[in-house]
Amino acid sequence: MDVAEFAKLTREFDRLVPLNRAMGMHLVSLEAGTATIRLPWDDRFLGDAADGLVHGGVLTTLLDTTCGMAAFMGLRTPGIIATLDLRIDHLRPATVGAELVAEGTTVRATRQVLFVRGVAHHGDPAQPVAQATATFAVTS
Repeated sequence: MDVAEFAKLTREFDRLVPLNRAMGMHLVSLEAGTATIRLPWDDRFLGDAADGLVHGGVLTTLLDTTCGMAAFMGLRTPGIIATLDLRIDHLRPATVGAELVAEGTTVRATRQVLFVRGVAHHGDPAQPVAQATATFAVTS
């Protein structure tokens, strides 16, 4: 994907889903069937300030978005997709104050359904904070 195509998809990423922009998500890379998104820390992400825990919804949103972008990049022809199923396994607490990185990969694409796996980490995929398994419907 060239720079102009990436820039266009980044603009659409921000425009079509305002939550992505509001949370501060940044597309890092998009390739055939894969996506990487970076999420800088924001104090609003605390789910339990007393124990210093990141809200699970932050990780879920990040992984759903990343897996969705990987699914979109796995389409044979451009179209609209919708999350059918999303499973998140929280493996360890996210570090408060640390940037999160999520990577998604389309593992199988049919005409109507895409199957995607994702992982969220603090820079080392071998030390995941959470992992996801998702399916997406092709709606158009």
